[in-house]
Amino acid sequence: MLAPGYKSVAIMCNFLYLRYVLQKFHDQDILAFGRPIKKIGTISKAAKLVQSIKELSNVKEEVYGALVTYVAWELEFPLITVKKAVKTLEYEKEWKRIIQVTKWMLSKGQGKTMGSYYTLINALAEDDRLDEVEELWTKLLMQYTESLPRKFFDKMISIYCKRGMHDKMFEVSTVKVGALA
Repeated sequence: MLAPGYKSVAIMCNFLYLRYVLQKFHDQDILAFGRPIKKIGTISKAAKLVQSIKELSNVKEEVYGALVTYVAWELEFPLITVKKAVKTLEYEKEWKRIIQVTKWMLSKGQGKTMGSYYTLINALAEDDRLDEVEELWTKLLMQYTESLPRKFFDKMISIYCKRGMHDKMFEVSTVKVGALA
């Protein structure tokens, strides 16, 4: 019989050992009830995620709920799987879904890369949500003035050029020259 103070230590040791075993065998084929568990790669996981998202309506809460449910079964945030799903959606020109998934991912504090922001700007522009593009552009420009990649400036210039907004296009050009100088 353990002393009262040691009971919680024993429970914690059991928990840590169980966690160690789960992490050790996470990436390996293990037996569950005498049968091997199939490993699923990130490509097939991304395809499954895309399929489940595309079946839903355009209601933001419904899509976010499906994404939260998908992530709930993972030990760590499946960033690679989500990024591959976004690339698949980009290939299929599912701009609304890209916006929903990327905004959800960023709201979870994951995938805050220039690539994610660029994909979001592109999707917002393709979906004709120019106000949101400009809002994101301003945020990025203020936050990363010295390190914002040249392709962001080029993208904003092309967005404004396609819409005939030449004054905005020249405004971005002058900011670009100032940032690169």
